[in-house]
Amino acid sequence: MIPAETTGGKRVTLCLGCRAPLYLRVLESAGGYYIGYRCARCGPQGRESDYYNTRLEAQDAMDKRDFGRETQFNGRHYKHLGNSWE
Repeated sequence: MIPAETTGGKRVTLCLGCRAPLYLRVLESAGGYYIGYRCARCGPQGRESDYYNTRLEAQDAMDKRDFGRETQFNGRHYKHLGNSWE
C-alpha cells in the first residue's frame, strides 16, 4: 500500500487525528463524488476511489465493491483494486 494514499478499502478504519471510527461512505469534493472516509471532528481522512460524476454512480460502485484508484508513485503506475495494488 502506498502511504497516505489509501487504507485498502476497509469498511471501518480509525481517524488519524482523534482515533474515532470511520466508515466507508460516498463523499463530495470539488473534483466530484468519491468513496472515502471523513471524520466529523477532523475532516476528510482518505479517498479510496477515483472520482464519479454523480452520487448515484459512486454509491453503486461502493455497494458492489467495484471501485479503485489509479496513482503514480516513484514513476510507476498503480491501480488499487479492493485490497491490492497492481
